[in-house]
Amino acid sequence: MSEEIKFWTTFILALIGALAWIPEIIKYFKKMSLEGKIISRYNNLTADKQQTFFLYKLSILFVNKPFNLKQIRCEMVDKDGNTYKSTARNLRKLVFGFENDFFECAANGNEYLNNYSIFLSDINVSGYLFFSFHENLDRPLESTKFIFESFEGKILSLVFKEKDIRGDELWFDENLWIKLNKDKVNMLAKRV
Repeated sequence: MSEEIKFWTTFILALIGALAWIPEIIKYFKKMSLEGKIISRYNNLTADKQQTFFLYKLSILFVNKPFNLKQIRCEMVDKDGNTYKSTARNLRKLVFGFENDFFECAANGNEYLNNYSIFLSDINVSGYLFFSFHENLDRPLESTKFIFESFEGKILSLVFKEKDIRGDELWFDENLWIKLNKDKVNMLAKRV
């Protein structure tokens, strides 16, 4: 084989190898983004109506790059423009009242998004977020914003306008809620 053929064969093979890396190089320069939707939303007031609990189930996707999660916050804005803030947290025994009965949430810790440490890129994840607000938010809301903060200081958010959240499109998961008998409700009430 002549030297010229060896040169061009090597050159073409090297070029093909280099071109194979182009998608990875382009992905490196693409901006990270966050997409998502609300699957379920449950809200409840405490007996004294001074605190509001929200439990959301979200489906989220970090596009182009992984996200190293530090915390998730929520900001709700009511129709008057007042903003209410909370940070996602875990509650071992989450009990909601629906239609004069009490139900305990059956979700476990690995189903809560705030317990994840990293979200891989381009992989859809569904999970719960629990927020408590020290106000009565049983009023018309304008929007709900979920703020995802990384350990590197990156902040990405999802904003949902209340007019775009249709209750008939949200999923009510009967398997998530276990009806409590009156003895169990009384026992939990004594702990508070």
